[in-house]
Amino acid sequence: MRPEITRRQSAEERIARFAGESGIPLLRIGLGVVYLWFGVLKLFPAAAPPKISSNARCPR
Repeated sequence: MRPEITRRQSAEERIARFAGESGIPLLRIGLGVVYLWFGVLKLFPAAAPPKISSNARCPR
């Protein structure tokens, strides 16, 4: 077998192992960041996502 194929398979195995071990925790962290971001936006009513999108669709 050629060495580059072995290296590629080794890299794929490492990536698969990393995704298997830390995929769920990374998803939890990402979801937490989204919740925190929308929570912070609630502190600034002018920057609320529904208000921004409604102003973009129907300017007054």
